[in-house]
Amino acid sequence: MNAPVSPLPAWQGVGQPTGWQGWNDRHLALGIERIKLALAARVSPDRAASDAVAERQRAIDLAEAEAAAALAASGHVPARQALADRCGLSGFEADAMLLCLAAEADAEVAALLARVGSAGRPTPGLAAALAGHTTPSALLAFAPSATLSALRLIEIDGAAPLASAPMRLSARVRDFLLGLDRLDPEASFIAPLSRQGLPPSLRAIARSAAASLGEGNVAALIGSPEAGGSIAAAEAASLAGRVAVRLDPARLPAEPSARDAALALAAREGVLSRLAFVLDLCSDLDEVLRQRLIEHPCGTLLILARSAAGLPPSVVQHALPSADLAHRTAMWRSAVPRLSRRDAQRLAAQFSLAPEALARAAAGGGGAERLWGRARDEASPLLASLGQRIVPRARWSDLVLPPDAVAALREVAAAARVRDIVDGDWGFAHDGGRGEGIALLLAGPSGTGKTLAAEVLAGELGLDLFRIDLSGVVSKWIGETEKNLRRVFDAAEAGGAVLFFDEADALFGKRSEVKDSHDRYANVEVGYLLQRMEGYRGLSVLATNLRGNLDQAFLRRIRYAVDLPFPDEAARRAIWERHVPPKAPRGELDLDALARLDLPGGAIRTVALNGAAMAAAEGAPIATRHMQAAARRELAKLGRLAGGVPR
Repeated sequence: MNAPVSPLPAWQGVGQPTGWQGWNDRHLALGIERIKLALAARVSPDRAASDAVAERQRAIDLAEAEAAAALAASGHVPARQALADRCGLSGFEADAMLLCLAAEADAEVAALLARVGSAGRPTPGLAAALAGHTTPSALLAFAPSATLSALRLIEIDGAAPLASAPMRLSARVRDFLLGLDRLDPEASFIAPLSRQGLPPSLRAIARSAAASLGEGNVAALIGSPEAGGSIAAAEAASLAGRVAVRLDPARLPAEPSARDAALALAAREGVLSRLAFVLDLCSDLDEVLRQRLIEHPCGTLLILARSAAGLPPSVVQHALPSADLAHRTAMWRSAVPRLSRRDAQRLAAQFSLAPEALARAAAGGGGAERLWGRARDEASPLLASLGQRIVPRARWSDLVLPPDAVAALREVAAAARVRDIVDGDWGFAHDGGRGEGIALLLAGPSGTGKTLAAEVLAGELGLDLFRIDLSGVVSKWIGETEKNLRRVFDAAEAGGAVLFFDEADALFGKRSEVKDSHDRYANVEVGYLLQRMEGYRGLSVLATNLRGNLDQAFLRRIRYAVDLPFPDEAARRAIWERHVPPKAPRGELDLDALARLDLPGGAIRTVALNGAAMAAAEGAPIATRHMQAAARRELAKLGRLAGGVPR
């Protein structure tokens, strides 16, 4: 885990102390010397009041004051004072911590502890006695609910009586006192949150949130993840003199007692390193844990949430800007200052990335096209588990369609390319995102090139194609289909892909005259899909064999509809030509005869592959007979073989 920026000067390593390190070592050594005097007085009470001891004590006091003054002159404080100030320790508690440190850092102290009956380890009773506290209530400083134990600053043997229980510093606190400030490796649920460039609107919100933290301990930033709440929170924390870290609830222990110990650890890390915890409520979170983290925060807390629902009234809320095209453009220009407004707007029109993903895309440098590729890579993994990723390789020349159909597809590609101009510069974007997407219906018999057309569009736009098989999304259980569709569209909101919904007949085929509640709900499912396609900011393509099952009310919500007809004989010959590569060995191959076979493009591709395999197995060039044999198999598979295949 990377350490956050330390509130102490950077550690330079043994033998190379900084000015701060040297004075801090001296300040600690003098404190330990005072511990030695106090322990020696218990070993030999008759010497405790000697003039030599008193003189030595005065010399220690003067030298300690000198070390503290030297540190103050450099703008710093001793680590002991930083620890006491940040944790709110009393003088007695701070001295008890020093006693524990002395036992680990000085062999003479360990020997003196053994002589006073502590077996080389400090105890709460001894700490109280050295401080002159004779009342039993002094031991309350070591109770489980008191600061020393609650913040896990010390570890006390719970099996022994409290007064005589051996105690020791936690390793994290020991290192802090010695001058090394870094997050405890056990705090794996805490990760540093880096600061990034902010557009003006977010800078103003960060200043406002920082002011809120000055008045209280918790503030909330309300808006979508793409609006930039995480980077505004990091800036607010910095303005408030804190280091922003992300608190990941998913990595907290599930068992309640272990989770409470982890949150106590987080509280200690928060005070030691002056952290501000950023808690993202936009993801799924157990309600009990959610309330625990909000109502009993580990320290300074910045909440990221889509809405204010469930937040206590005492939490000051700051509304983030809408993650519209203008705001996303500003985010890109802040992350990549050299980027032109036109390129930033083009990226923003296609991709809606969270700030961290946007920063990763911007980190590699390069021009707009490289940024586009990295943004696509950041967005695509979100869909990986929900559909089949197809890297587009097909081009316009691979399509064998009527001129009107090709022209319509080119219109779709052009509309997607200039969406930033139409929606942004010309103001056609609708409030709330409704209608900003491009929904395309491809209708035609099976095998007529719907998948190929979608692949060509994705390649033209520089995006991946994700094929979502609707037959696997539709469920017989009421409500499950919408839930599955919601997962797909939510994952696709980053915009790195063209969504291709294949086998839509699995959904549209259920649409019929409403006779019962299931028929009615089937229509609701179709409506939900079209609603999400209409609102999706990217390009979504719906493929169906049964366009007639879509009524006009649904068709109005599709921006483009292109019919892909069954290929005629001339088109089939062109398809055959494309599916027999020029470098493939050809024998007596009569493409005109093959074109008379009543096969769609998808079937022709299968026949061409199978026929080529037969020829290769024989060690012969590809001939008409190979293709006709493969065609008979294909027609039989389709249940259409009648009267044989022309020879």
